[in-house]
Amino acid sequence: MSGWRRPWVVVWVVLSACAASAPDRIDPPPPVAKEAPPSECGPAQADTLEDGLVVIRPGESICIAATSWGDVVTPVRVVSSAETEGAARPIILRSWRDGSDVYLTIRSPYARYLKYRAAVVLPGEVRPRDTKTCAVLTDYRPTLEHWPLPIDEILLTDFRLLPEGAALSCE
Repeated sequence: MSGWRRPWVVVWVVLSACAASAPDRIDPPPPVAKEAPPSECGPAQADTLEDGLVVIRPGESICIAATSWGDVVTPVRVVSSAETEGAARPIILRSWRDGSDVYLTIRSPYARYLKYRAAVVLPGEVRPRDTKTCAVLTDYRPTLEHWPLPIDEILLTDFRLLPEGAALSCE
């Protein structure tokens, strides 16, 4: 019978030690910036936005004003600055090339994860190839996409907000 009590004594001692070393309070995480980060929204080419389709090329930085209705986010125009007075804060996109790899950062103003479909156009090709994308983080935290391919254009469409509490995923 004494062998049965020993594990409980060990558990009680361990729990007592943990409780004695626990802090009186736990500080909340630092707040997330709700303002748009300084951006370098560059000039957009004529075909950057057409019927909800966003086209970005390596070397470009663009800001896209969008409207949302329910979960659907619709890009409506290219803006020259992320600091828009009295208007909805834009989605900020920046793409660059590093060797033959291409990168894209997306910053979303929304409080919920943003998801979209993407396709890439490779050099010498006309037809876009579908590609996986990851959900975009909230409140202008940057999300990085990477393709180990020499891409000429990245096409983004079907923007939507994921439900509250949705898990981050790439698909």
